[in-house]
Amino acid sequence: MGEKQNNLFEPDFNHSIKVQSSDHRLTSTAGVLLLREAESKLGLIDSVADSMHDPRRQDRIRYCVAEL
Repeated sequence: MGEKQNNLFEPDFNHSIKVQSSDHRLTSTAGVLLLREAESKLGLIDSVADSMHDPRRQDRIRYCVAEL
């Protein structure tokens, strides 16, 4: 057997990331992972990007609005 994993959070977008709150050294930037997961599940950026008009020439686009 192994040590029991008490993961507080494991995001769906990357299962190799595991957030544990085993001591006081959890950084404040760990909250960004929670925001990323919430955005991934809710699709907020995609819905905003879908409602925006993109005036750029389609043959010259490298990054879509959602990626920007």
